[in-house]
Amino acid sequence: MSAGGSFDMHYHQDMEIITWVMSGEVVHEDSTGNTLTIPAGSAQRMTVSTGIRHAERSLSRDKGPIHVVQMWAAPDTNGLQPSYNQADFTDKIKSGELFVVASGLAKHESDRGIGINNKYAALYAARPKAGSSITVPTGKFIHIFIASGEVEMDGETLHHGDSVRVASGGGQTLTMIEESEILIWEMYAHF
Repeated sequence: MSAGGSFDMHYHQDMEIITWVMSGEVVHEDSTGNTLTIPAGSAQRMTVSTGIRHAERSLSRDKGPIHVVQMWAAPDTNGLQPSYNQADFTDKIKSGELFVVASGLAKHESDRGIGINNKYAALYAARPKAGSSITVPTGKFIHIFIASGEVEMDGETLHHGDSVRVASGGGQTLTMIEESEILIWEMYAHF
């Protein structure tokens, strides 16, 4: 989304929408009357199972660039009422360590981040410094997205916008060529 830009009202049904804001601010408005601001370093989970119309717009016209990654996942139960959860992960992202952003997995019972209504999925994030490494979680299905920076994995260089899918594995080492922001999904079923 460009600074000062927007996505006008549009409809979603039967999905979990995770909005990850890397820089700038996003305002979310929807057909249930909610207006929420999502600042940089924060993530929002929106459950839209029974359906919702929503719009997003940038508040960053005079505040510099905006960088947002929005991800969609199927809920494990349809017909849920629209709901939200949002959290500021600024301190966790500064650590450089991989952490849980949103999870429905039983192993994250004590720390689900902003949670997700899918007992088969978890989203992690990290912003490691150049030269440092993280280990990819293991799982049935792994999806690695390079949200910013450059990363080395298994002798290959991954750039901003690249993604890798791993089936029945994980455990790879990602080494940062430069400071990078990494988003990783761990999943055990698909719908």
